[in-house]
Amino acid sequence: TEFVYAYEKAWNSAPVPNITLKNLVDDLVILPGDNVLEFVNKDRSVCAGLSSDGEIIYRSGEAEPEILRTPTKFSQRALQELNVDRASGNGWEQVRYQGKKLSLLRQDYVFRRNPEDSVADTNS
Repeated sequence: TEFVYAYEKAWNSAPVPNITLKNLVDDLVILPGDNVLEFVNKDRSVCAGLSSDGEIIYRSGEAEPEILRTPTKFSQRALQELNVDRASGNGWEQVRYQGKKLSLLRQDYVFRRNPEDSVADTNS
């Protein structure tokens, strides 16, 4: 439909707002818990928890948990854990919450907060 086209056009041309995991937790888009975040590389994955402050809690074996502040930091750590020799990318694209990419959850969050702004930008 025309609305979907306008939404996609606005989203694809707009700069990515500074949305954090805490924003998503505070607005109940995602919920904190153990092993709610997952990084998948081919057939292997690494899971991490999420705190109510939007911090990623990564545990490797018996070691003390690491607090990671961004999805990209988690994806970098997961690549190390999986012994994958490649640079990290965008953690928002690589990390999933209940099977959904964080980037899509962030996109929905932005749209729900400002639906008029997203459509209005396409009419200029």
